[in-house]
Amino acid sequence: MKRFPILLLLVLFFITGCSADEKGQVKFKQEKVKIELTQQYKNDYFIGYAINVTNNSSVTISHLNMYVNLPIRTKDGTKENSFVLVGVPNKEDTKLKNGEKLEFTFEGFLEVLNQEKLDLKNPVVKLTGSVEEEQFEITKKLKTKKK
Repeated sequence: MKRFPILLLLVLFFITGCSADEKGQVKFKQEKVKIELTQQYKNDYFIGYAINVTNNSSVTISHLNMYVNLPIRTKDGTKENSFVLVGVPNKEDTKLKNGEKLEFTFEGFLEVLNQEKLDLKNPVVKLTGSVEEEQFEITKKLKTKKK
């Protein structure tokens, strides 16, 4: 009878030991990365966006790149555009620790973009990067300001 509590403790210890994350990896929660449109502008020559990325997760994210896709209008709605605008970060090091921000700016010349066929008010942003050598991708529709 004295062996039962010891056996039970060993089984519980074994079960909890086996349920730990593989290699002790920290779990990355993409919803903790905030992507926010901070500025949009348009003139006779180009359209532009400024987008902030804030890392509210408990891990450091690195090798960040951001792309903006301006969807193509169709009679049934919109479809993805293979042409994307590539974001320029406001600093060379694109590593973000908890609580840090990084701003990306985008500009597209309207002469090249067909404004009639593109949905300029509903851009889709894609953020790519890595956490502890594991790659991730976040895709999100931006909420633009009405003009």
